[in-house]
Amino acid sequence: MDLKGKRIVCGAKSVKKALEREGVSSLWLARDASEEVVAPLRELAERRSVPVDETRTMRELGKAASIEIGSAAVALLK
Repeated sequence: MDLKGKRIVCGAKSVKKALEREGVSSLWLARDASEEVVAPLRELAERRSVPVDETRTMRELGKAASIEIGSAAVALLK
């Protein structure tokens, strides 16, 4: 998963806003994130027909997004 040079947003709040604006083309949710954090994002993505990948950990998502901490959610913007 290489997100360098691509327009992304990280974190549940930022991803939720992007999904609400219908500006997301792909979504990654960390498999080790709290279900209460990722469930609303998953549901919103399904309503918007955005593909969701839940195979990576918070640490892997943070690294892919070039941030020093883990992230529960990362979205690729349209």
